[in-house]
Amino acid sequence: MEEISSQYVSGWQRPACERVLMFGEGRFLRAFAARMVDEMNEALGLDWGICVVQPRAG
Repeated sequence: MEEISSQYVSGWQRPACERVLMFGEGRFLRAFAARMVDEMNEALGLDWGICVVQPRAG
């Protein structure tokens, strides 16, 4: 049986590990932080992801 990499599950690449939690809904801040995390991932070979939480109901 062929060994399967832990990076892939059923042919799909494993999603990034969510290690950054953002509160808020400002588009600029989300985009800026996402860009910085993406650059950090590329530079350091990481796979950090971002989880955004809305602070209000609805």
